[in-house]
Amino acid sequence: MRGRRTAGLVATIAVVGCSVQPQVEISSGTVESAEFAKHVKYYDVQLPAGATGLEWLELRDWDINELHLRFATDRVGLISFLGTYRLAPSTLMEADRSEALPSQSGWEDKLPARFREWQPSSWPARASNQVQDTNSDGLPLSVDLLVDNPSAAHPTVFVRIMQT
Repeated sequence: MRGRRTAGLVATIAVVGCSVQPQVEISSGTVESAEFAKHVKYYDVQLPAGATGLEWLELRDWDINELHLRFATDRVGLISFLGTYRLAPSTLMEADRSEALPSQSGWEDKLPARFREWQPSSWPARASNQVQDTNSDGLPLSVDLLVDNPSAAHPTVFVRIMQT
């Protein structure tokens, strides 16, 4: 009798285990959030000195960690920020979508509404996708950038930094 129960339990676990949906942990805040300091180190975030209105969103599951940022900066700050990824405004390509936006994360149905609404003022915008980098611990990072109107006095920058 005991052998039968064990076999049934194993079969039940195997069937249930196949249908488990991955869970995402969501956290968010502003530059003033105490948690943001940990993200700066882990994702090796180097914000320009003139960044304003920064909001962040972190999505984590069992194999992917990604940080989304939205902030405004002046033109000097934009050039400085792009330079941290060996880019210049002229290297940004025209795009009609970008994974720098949380709504493109694959978790859009789990996001708080305000993050699903992050969008540039108009499409196409200027973007660079999958810039490869490493953090200070040597972990590989992939960075997606979207700049809303890079010629504006204070363009809005959207960033996704992903560590897999």
